[in-house]
Amino acid sequence: MKYFSFKKFDLQVSEEVFPITTDTILLASWVNCKLAKSLLEVGIGSGAISFLLESQNKTLDKVIGIDINKTAIELARQNTLQLKLDKMVFHQSDFQSFGSSSKFDHIVCNPPYFKNMLLSKEKLKQEAKHQIHFDFLEFAFFCNSNLNPQGRVSMIIPTEQENFLAECFNRAKFQLSRLCSVYHEMGSESKLSMVEYSNDMQVLEKSSLIMYQNKNGLKTKEFEAMTYNFLR
Repeated sequence: MKYFSFKKFDLQVSEEVFPITTDTILLASWVNCKLAKSLLEVGIGSGAISFLLESQNKTLDKVIGIDINKTAIELARQNTLQLKLDKMVFHQSDFQSFGSSSKFDHIVCNPPYFKNMLLSKEKLKQEAKHQIHFDFLEFAFFCNSNLNPQGRVSMIIPTEQENFLAECFNRAKFQLSRLCSVYHEMGSESKLSMVEYSNDMQVLEKSSLIMYQNKNGLKTKEFEAMTYNFLR
C-alpha cells in the first residue's frame, strides 16, 4: 500500500490510476472556488485535486468526482472513508453518461490527452478509448448545461491547445475569465496553461508562473507560495 503525503493528509495511491504530478498540484493550487458550494471533477485520476480543494474550501457542501477507471473510483471512495469526508461522492462514469439532479458552482478537469503523456504503453491502450471520446466541444456544452449561472470551469492544458479550447468554449457561450501561463524555468517557453471559463461577463485576469529558477530544480518563491498549503 502506497501513500502520497500532503501537508494536511495522506492519500492512498495506486499504479493503476494516473499519478499525482506537478500539473495536479498546479491546478489544485490555482483553482479559485472560495465561494463555491458544489464542485464536480471530471476525470479524477488519483482524486488528489478533489481532496485538495475540499481541504482548502470549507464552503463546499458537495464534491462529486467521476472517472471511467474503476480502480480510480474505488481508491477515491477508500480515501474518502479514511479521511471521513461524507460530502465527497465518486461515480464510475464518463461525462457524456453522467447525470446530476442539481447544477454545480465549479467544474474542474485535467484533460486525459495531457495526462496520457505520463502513462506506460500498456495503460495508454487501456485509456485510449477515453481519450478518443473526450470531445472538448462536447465537454464545453456539458459544462454549460451543468453549471450554475455564475459558475466556473477550470482546466490545465498544453499551451499549444489554448486557442482550440477557447474556440470550443466560446461556441458553448463561455468567456475566458482567468489565464495563467506556466513556465518550467526562467527563459523557457510556456508549455502549460491554466484556464478558467465563466458564463457571465468578466474582466480577463492574466498571470504567469515560473516554477523553477534553473535546471537544478530550485523552486521560485512564487511556486513555493502557490503550493504552500498543499506540500510539506
